[in-house]
Amino acid sequence: MVDKLLKASQIKDKPLDILVILGGVSPEHEVSRQTGEACAQALRARGYDVRIFDWRNRDVRELLQALLPQPDLVFNALHGTCGEDGCLYGLLECCAIPTTHSATLASSIAMDKMMTKRLLQPTGIRFPDSEKLNADSLLKLGEEYTLAHQPYPAPYIVKPIAQGSSVGVLRVLTDSEKPRLTSEFPMMVERYIPGREFTVGVFQPSGEPSRALGITEIVASATEFYDYNAKYNKKLAAKHIFPAKLEAGLAETMCNWSKLAHESLGCKVISRCDFRYNPQQAEGENLYMLEINTHPGMTDMSLVPEQARGAGIEFEEMIETLVLDAWHTRARDTRARDIRARDIRARVGTSQGRQA
Repeated sequence: MVDKLLKASQIKDKPLDILVILGGVSPEHEVSRQTGEACAQALRARGYDVRIFDWRNRDVRELLQALLPQPDLVFNALHGTCGEDGCLYGLLECCAIPTTHSATLASSIAMDKMMTKRLLQPTGIRFPDSEKLNADSLLKLGEEYTLAHQPYPAPYIVKPIAQGSSVGVLRVLTDSEKPRLTSEFPMMVERYIPGREFTVGVFQPSGEPSRALGITEIVASATEFYDYNAKYNKKLAAKHIFPAKLEAGLAETMCNWSKLAHESLGCKVISRCDFRYNPQQAEGENLYMLEINTHPGMTDMSLVPEQARGAGIEFEEMIETLVLDAWHTRARDTRARDIRARDIRARVGTSQGRQA
């Protein structure tokens, strides 16, 4: 698979000079550092020249300074704000530097949970009912806020619209409970789906159909639900059951929805979709997609690397595929621009000749 991409993209003889950008300004900066270090190590093992830039604030001048000398390619290992939402991709596109992962539009849509639902619901994918919180939805309590009214009977979920890793997610269990919120992020309320939690990774190298890597069931035993600690605290880590034990029809639907979401939003190479399944509900009303993630974690506790290994794709190969896809896309886009430019020059020349 990688050899085919390598040949197609006409990689230069010397190893690519790759800048891995990690850290960032979001609450997920520590997870991003772990992801970036793991990816840098994998690329070095494959023979690439790798530099690491730990972006610690929103100073674009600092980022531009890190791009000197200009790398051949940037590996985007940022999670959350400025990295996963398409901002970094857009900036580097202006600098004509190829970048891994999904492009600006797909990244920005997938980062916004409300927008993702609106765009994907016509495809037939089912999502829990949700409502965006605005000024009229909140009641100020000192330095914090709570809900001015309860949109759904408890239990329900309150969470940021555009954050990952379960940062800021609250589960409200009773109608009398008053969740304490901050105004740090735009928030939403979502119906809670009781039952089981699953996740599906999707892998799609350039020129190939998307494929589901497998289904993992997540069992958060040490915490109340699959929160940040259950994902990244080894003492409280959730149990991963892979491959998940599911009825064949349900598993097929989960995989098909994941591939459909990946393709519909225009995601590139890798994504991961999260689901809730309520076995107490009737068929056709029991499976819900929660969100799609265009920058899945790549730590030693992350789900997608585990699924990839189960599908016969080693970690180093997966990370290199992200690099080669970005490089191939840049080469393909450059060829397309050159062809368009030649066509325009030819038409202008023909027109001038006729006028003469």
